[in-house]
Amino acid sequence: MRVVGALSGYRFDEATGEDVIEFQQRLYRIIADLEALYRRIKREEKRLIGAKARYIPVWFAKRMAQLSAYSKKLRDGLTLARAVGDGFVWFFYERDPQLIEEHLKLQPQLLLPPDLGAAGERILLENLRGVDGKFMLYHGITSLLRIGDFSFVDMTSLRVACLAELKTTRIDPQRINLSLSIISGDKDQIPKFPVREPSEPREPAPPLSAPMQARFERQRKVMQDSIVAAKEVRDGLTISGDLGFHYRELEDVVRRSHARTFEYVKAGDGLIIGAWRIPGSRSYGAPSPKRLIKCMPEVASDMPAWTTKILDAGSTWNSVAYGGLGGDDSLKARSTGLPFFAWPVNPQVLADIAFERVIIITLFNAGHLIKRLHASGYEVELDEGGQLRRATKQVDNKLIELENYSYFMSLVPWALMTEDAVMSMIEQTIEATKSVPLDKHPAKVEFRPVIRRSSARDDRLTRKRVPG
Repeated sequence: MRVVGALSGYRFDEATGEDVIEFQQRLYRIIADLEALYRRIKREEKRLIGAKARYIPVWFAKRMAQLSAYSKKLRDGLTLARAVGDGFVWFFYERDPQLIEEHLKLQPQLLLPPDLGAAGERILLENLRGVDGKFMLYHGITSLLRIGDFSFVDMTSLRVACLAELKTTRIDPQRINLSLSIISGDKDQIPKFPVREPSEPREPAPPLSAPMQARFERQRKVMQDSIVAAKEVRDGLTISGDLGFHYRELEDVVRRSHARTFEYVKAGDGLIIGAWRIPGSRSYGAPSPKRLIKCMPEVASDMPAWTTKILDAGSTWNSVAYGGLGGDDSLKARSTGLPFFAWPVNPQVLADIAFERVIIITLFNAGHLIKRLHASGYEVELDEGGQLRRATKQVDNKLIELENYSYFMSLVPWALMTEDAVMSMIEQTIEATKSVPLDKHPAKVEFRPVIRRSSARDDRLTRKRVPG
C-alpha cells in the first residue's frame, strides 16, 4: 500500500483495492516505455557503428558518448522502476523466504521479452488479475522474481500457491495463442479456471518450435525444482525477535534537509546519517549540474565535525566508512533484507531518496561493534584496512569462530539496523549453538537474518548446520 502511495501520488489513506490491482499495469507501462527508448538507442548505436567510416571522428565519439549516457540513465530508470515493483510484490511474498532465495539464484533480466512474448504477457496481465481466490503477480515488473513469468498468491493465507510460465505462439496475422503452464507443490493450490464454451470452433494451439520447446522444458524444470527446494524442511535452529532499525532517524533528517548544507543525525554509537536536498527542480534523468558537484565541499563542510561524534576516544578499533542510500546497491534485491520500497518509512521520504531529490550519506564506525565483541570475550583480528578479519571465543569446550562478519557490520549502514540488534543476533546464535552436539569433526553453523515486517507471520532467523 505504501508503495502504491509513493509511486502513484495517492495518499496512503486514499489507496483502494482497485489501485492495488491496477498498480501492476501502471508500472508495466512505465517499464515498457523505458525499454522502448532503450532499444531504440541501442539500434541507433548499432547503426552508427556500422557506418562509422562515414562520420567525422570527433562527432562520432561525441555522439556515441551521448547515447551511452542516455542508455545509462534508462538502465538506472529501469532499476528504479523494478525496485518499486520489488516493494509491491514483497507484501505477497514475504512469508515465503525460501522461495525468494530460489528466485535470487537466477540472474536478473534487464529487459522484458521482445515482440510476441511481450504481447502475450501484456494481454494476460491486462485481462487476468486473479482467479479462484489467487492474486496474480507479474514477474516482469520486478528484479526479485526470476523463476517463470507469474506467481499466484492465495489471498487467504498470503502464501505463494504456484508459479506459471507463459508461452505465446502466432495462429495467423490477427490472432495469437497463450498457453499458461502452472507448477505447484500442492495440486489443491492450482487455480481452477472457469470453463467457457468457445464462441467459435477452437483450433489446436500451434506447436512450439524446437528451440522454444527445449527452453520451455528447462524453465519448467527450474520451476519444479524451486518449488520442491522451497518446501524442504531444513535441519536448522530458529530464533526470532523484534530487531531495531533507524528508520525514524532517516525520516527526521530527510524532513529537516535543505539546499544550504547537509543536515545530520546520530543514530546509535557508530552511525551518522546526512541528508542534503538538491536545490531547485530537476528531472530524474537529468545529469548532475557541475554547479552541484562544485558546491559539495561547501555543503558538506560540517562532515568532519560530525565524524568525530562517532569516534571512540582512546580506542584502537576506530574505522570510519563512507556510504550512502538510494543508489543501485540500496535498490538491489536481496533475500535477507526488506526491499527499499518496502521499508516502513514515509513514502515521500523513499521517493525523495530514490528519485535523487535528496542525497543521503552515511558515516559508520565499525569500531564500536568490534569493541563490544572484544568486551564479550572474543579475540579479534583486523586486516590492513582496520576491518574485522576474524573473531574467536572459547565457550565451554568449544572454540567459536565468527566468519564473514563484515556482512553483519554492513547491516548497520545499509539496512539501518541498530548495533544492539546486530549484537543480539550474534549472542542468540552463539547461545543456540550450545545445543549442537559435537562429533569428531568441527561443526559449521551458517546464519543470516531474514528481515521481515512485524506484521508478517513466522518472523525468524534461520541457521543451518553443515558438517565440515
